[in-house]
Amino acid sequence: MGLKVSGIVLWAFAPLVLALSMWHPVELRRHRAGSFLPDVPGFELVKHFTITPQYVRLLGTDDAAWRVYRDASGAQVYVTCVFHESNWKSLHPPHICIRGSNMDIQEDDAMTVRVGDREVQIGRVLAVNRANDQRYLSFYAFVGRGFVTHSYLGFFLEHAPRALFRNVTPGFLIRIETYVGVDGEQAAEERCLRFLSTAIPHGEELIR
Repeated sequence: MGLKVSGIVLWAFAPLVLALSMWHPVELRRHRAGSFLPDVPGFELVKHFTITPQYVRLLGTDDAAWRVYRDASGAQVYVTCVFHESNWKSLHPPHICIRGSNMDIQEDDAMTVRVGDREVQIGRVLAVNRANDQRYLSFYAFVGRGFVTHSYLGFFLEHAPRALFRNVTPGFLIRIETYVGVDGEQAAEERCLRFLSTAIPHGEELIR
């Protein structure tokens, strides 16, 4: 009797499962990265890196912005923003790139910061360059419609249930990074967070 009931249930759900497996969303190629130009007071754009075919293969998309900004003191901030639609699984934690850039991670934690009228959690990584022992600060967040998180697991859980039904889920990974200079670690952190507090809302406008 149990096997008969199981068979009936299986056949009842088979058309739905088949329909879900055959239906694929249209991949919307909006190329939001070209419009990602946050106007952050005290910073000027000094360099715009080209996303080469090699980086496209690594990132899984060409919808990415990679730029260098400079503040009034002359300190540089490296900005990376990778957008996604249904290809959200192409994003990965920034630790992989940091370690691959000849750096050792010394600290890896999360922190709460204010962005506009709300508080969000972002990731913070302090690394050291193996070649010259120079310290490198990285702040990052996974952002989607209605959420900002430092956690890759949290990012995965936001998207996985929607992906089950092939929903297109736009979002982005943003990284704001700088070397710790003679002005010290606190100053390096402040310039990154100042940039991030404007860049996150700007990116959110692009995915609405």
